[in-house]
Amino acid sequence: MRRAPGCRAPKAGWHDARVAVAAETANSYLNLRTCERQLLVARNDARSRAETARLTGLSADAGFTAPAVAAQARASAAEGAARATQQAAQCALELKGLVALTALPEPDLRRRLDAPWIEPAGFALIALPAVPAALLAQRSDVFRPRAKWRPPAPMSAPRAPTGIRASGSWAVAVGFVRAAGVTNDAQTGPSARSR
Repeated sequence: MRRAPGCRAPKAGWHDARVAVAAETANSYLNLRTCERQLLVARNDARSRAETARLTGLSADAGFTAPAVAAQARASAAEGAARATQQAAQCALELKGLVALTALPEPDLRRRLDAPWIEPAGFALIALPAVPAALLAQRSDVFRPRAKWRPPAPMSAPRAPTGIRASGSWAVAVGFVRAAGVTNDAQTGPSARSR
């Protein structure tokens, strides 16, 4: 008994969908773990800024620091707290996306994710061999090119402007530029030094 020529297409489509969902799930998992690491950094930063604001406030109350500096430290602490809150919200969105991809109830997924993630040792040091064509063929988003690839035509660079003139007296010393009686130090800005 012979099968119709299109019988393999549904299986191929199903396989492509499974590979795509697996790749998206792995990507979402790594995004969540990265987000959690960034959340730790944001919370540590917020704590540090809050402590700095507290100490600066004490210093301002004692008269050792200007009130404006204390206000700036409080603003910085508020900014750090806001960043931590934004990062926590981003992590919650990543978790919701993972819940949608895995079709697991959120409490079950949270329990599974409670185990701390340990980054693989030597992850960046692994030499990757060439990717086999069979592996690439599993990806639904990789297609064979229909035409021979050609490099883009070279672009001509814009011409340099003409007619620019400098006037006055200019002198350049190590770290200083002197023009029309004003010396400019790259670190401190213009000053009226004499040579």
